[in-house]
Amino acid sequence: MASLTTLWSLDLGRSSLKAVRMRRDRNNVEILEVDQIEYEMGSNGVDFAQAARESLSAFRSRHDVRDPVVVAHHGQGTLSRFIKIPAFDPKKIKEMVGYEASQQIPFPLDEVIWDYHLVEDDYMPGEERDVGIFAARRDAIDDFLVDFTSEGMKVEALTIGYLGLLNFIFWDIAPEEPSIFLDIGASHTDLILVEGRKFWTRALPHSGNEINNAIMEHFRLNFSEAEKLKLESAKNQQQAVKIFTAVIQPRLRDLVGEIHRSIGYYRSQSGEVQFKQLYLMGNASKVMGIKKLLEQHLGVGVHRLDSIARLRIDREANLQVLEDNLAGFGTAFGAGLQGLGLGSCRVDLLPQEEKLQKAVTAKKKHVFIALAIAYLLVALAGVLVSGKINDAEDVLADVKSFSKPITRAKRSIDDMKIGDITAEAESLQAVARLRLKPVEAFKLVGDVLGLLPLDEAEVLVKPEKDKNSVLGPLKIDLGEELKSRAWVPWLQIQKIDYPETVEKKKRGGAKKKKKKQGKQTVEAYKVTLLAAVKYLDSQADSLAQLKKLVSTRIENKLKGSSALTLESKVTVSPQSMSLPAPIRSTSRMGEESATAHEGGPFFATEVQWIMRLEDPPQEDSGKKGSDKER
Repeated sequence: MASLTTLWSLDLGRSSLKAVRMRRDRNNVEILEVDQIEYEMGSNGVDFAQAARESLSAFRSRHDVRDPVVVAHHGQGTLSRFIKIPAFDPKKIKEMVGYEASQQIPFPLDEVIWDYHLVEDDYMPGEERDVGIFAARRDAIDDFLVDFTSEGMKVEALTIGYLGLLNFIFWDIAPEEPSIFLDIGASHTDLILVEGRKFWTRALPHSGNEINNAIMEHFRLNFSEAEKLKLESAKNQQQAVKIFTAVIQPRLRDLVGEIHRSIGYYRSQSGEVQFKQLYLMGNASKVMGIKKLLEQHLGVGVHRLDSIARLRIDREANLQVLEDNLAGFGTAFGAGLQGLGLGSCRVDLLPQEEKLQKAVTAKKKHVFIALAIAYLLVALAGVLVSGKINDAEDVLADVKSFSKPITRAKRSIDDMKIGDITAEAESLQAVARLRLKPVEAFKLVGDVLGLLPLDEAEVLVKPEKDKNSVLGPLKIDLGEELKSRAWVPWLQIQKIDYPETVEKKKRGGAKKKKKKQGKQTVEAYKVTLLAAVKYLDSQADSLAQLKKLVSTRIENKLKGSSALTLESKVTVSPQSMSLPAPIRSTSRMGEESATAHEGGPFFATEVQWIMRLEDPPQEDSGKKGSDKER
């Protein structure tokens, strides 16, 4: 994904939606708008699917969302693995990580979406590299994105909540010594251990909802009543002490035990590391007594996130929302930094077909912009030439009218002069009309592209047979729609001399260009485009589909044109026909993605035709005969 300058970053958490609008100016980042929408809580807790839909709808009603959107997934159901790979050639890292992903991910790779992060560090020569692999089930990602699609928001990037938080940590907090970060959320706690540029993360089962469940059981309350009691206890010292001692303290001791086990495992992998500081993130970190208990049992300094260092805040932003909920906005800040090109971790779990569609759309826009500029330039030249043709025709008419009395007086001499002038004027008109033909040629190219099914693939909404599905009555199915689409990633128009030169191979494999003997050339344009379609059951089926959607339509359009002298045969590159390889994409790390099968494969080939502005001059028959006699 290309870096953006202004965007909306959305953290669709398990208890609320947090949104931040951010703008980048060089290496400075400004917060323009903030918003938080709490989910409606019932007696049994929060219905996340329903609450997510309602919060996104409310967000769209509050804000005019015109900027690109990046999203942080809440992290539940995602998978993270940390591995070491040998210090090989950087070009082979993608291949090695792809092999490790197939071993580490306990699902078939075509059922998951995954990406990796190469940890930047000062490695010694020959030292193994640290790599993090992150994955999620494809159907879970589709379910998560469907609500954004239904609200008309096009997601440009999708990261995981704890990776978004990591970007914020590296950008704004930048700890100088090994530190522990606890993001205590409604449904789970993300533990992140940071050592320089290295990190390790683990999801812990302890959460704000677990405390609510303990209060429900102890005081015989429903979920919403327990949540209300937890929040109000902070205002009543005596009541807070009672709740903390009876309910909260035992749960926090379990949390401390999990932190100790996690640190022990990290040390077994990375050596002895002494963690000096702990930072509390997430709104559940406001629970009374948690700071003091962690300091006593872990022996580290504990800090709550109560300020930001490098991010600037616009005066129009809602400062009250930030002051009340700053600890919960770290993930949204970090996801936005990634979208702005300033994130240390660039893992992106947006489905591959979405990335391909955005890349093709961007390239298609560039092609049509270039064609439009070329068309305008040629049209302007045509207007100027047309003016010269009209002037020449006016002069010719004046010459003819003026020559009539002279013709009567000196017919033999003046007839000869007028004939020369007439021939010269007619020659000028022919040249001028020839110069108008490039306008017709470029217009024809535009007409040809207009016939192809190049529009963006629409999202199909179909009835869902399974009533218990998370999607309810909706489901996205782009597979069948992609089969009827074609893509043109690039198009080239080349001015040539027709007939073209012939290449002959010399000894040793070198090529030598040689013109065809005895033939004159004329000006022509060669049009070459790369066309791609969804790969079907076989190469033959894919080629037939490409001919149906692309080459056949082009041939019919060219045959129907009478404005130019055309090579009516549309050629398909034999080399490309023999390569039914998928179109591969570029990953977040700037390298080609190892999962090219995601959203693919695609069958691509070059299509080519030639447009002549005039017919080549005929060879002199007498000269041809004399050549044969020789």
